[in-house]
Amino acid sequence: MPFLIASGIVLILALIVFVIVNYFFRGSFVRREDKNLDPAFFRSLEKQGMNREIEMIHAGRDYVRSLPYEDVYTPSHDGLSLRARYFKNGDGKQVLILVHGYKSRGDHDFSCAFEPYKNRGIDILLVDQRSHGKSEGKYICFGTKERFDVIRWCEFIIARNGEGVKIILDGISMGATTVLLAAGLPELPKNVVGVIADCGFTSARSEVAYVAKRDYHLPSFPAVNLMDLMCRLFAGFSLSEVSTVDAVKSIKVPVVFVHGEADDFVPCENSIRNFCACGSPQKWLYTVPNAGHGLSFLIDNSGVSEVLNTFFEAALSDKK
Repeated sequence: MPFLIASGIVLILALIVFVIVNYFFRGSFVRREDKNLDPAFFRSLEKQGMNREIEMIHAGRDYVRSLPYEDVYTPSHDGLSLRARYFKNGDGKQVLILVHGYKSRGDHDFSCAFEPYKNRGIDILLVDQRSHGKSEGKYICFGTKERFDVIRWCEFIIARNGEGVKIILDGISMGATTVLLAAGLPELPKNVVGVIADCGFTSARSEVAYVAKRDYHLPSFPAVNLMDLMCRLFAGFSLSEVSTVDAVKSIKVPVVFVHGEADDFVPCENSIRNFCACGSPQKWLYTVPNAGHGLSFLIDNSGVSEVLNTFFEAALSDKK
């Protein structure tokens, strides 16, 4: 009888964990167009008294949306149609590919950086990551499949603008991880001359484990193992398939890492580890005290701008 009771308790606990994990998987990995995400984001900023920053984001988004652009598309390696907006700002010899973060949009994540980028006279490709916006896809893959999408966009730019075009990759949050993983691929075109990574994570597995514990109070084992199994079965990738820390070892172009020290979604330690592992001879790490997730440019505009100026000078130099 005690054995049966114990077995019953174990089964009930296992069932509870499975139900929570399944809920987490469906809410975290499956595409969902949630129009309430913006209000929730802005409410969190309001609670922190960041009314000035809220106004800056709204003004920046309005600015981006007011600009003329061309809708462009390219196929992914696995048959999806990927969409981006192309903003013509210069002669097309330099292009900045902007990759937004998890369940977000480019005109939101780069709202306050877009105008300074445009003023550099660089053409901008503002992508919709797979399973976001007007790009196809059902599952969000935390950079694992998205890294190959970045390669496709690079190839698109080269075919459009010519073999001499210089490309800079810029990503925020999951987008930062995506561009770092792409930059570590052997098939990365030589046209890519630099990478900007704002608050990226070290691996899909570590980030999922962190969020599962923080938001759902789930232990890494067996919760993350179950989520990994679901990713394999339904989305065709593994959480352990690739590591940003390993990928950046192969990067040789200039890289700048930016991270807010008060980030409680992707802790700052992620960028520190990525920076230390990065193989580039020209790399910078800039952390911003009191800045939350993705807010470094807003909190310390002058400091981030200064390190970006240094980065752009190195990346676009003809002396390399």
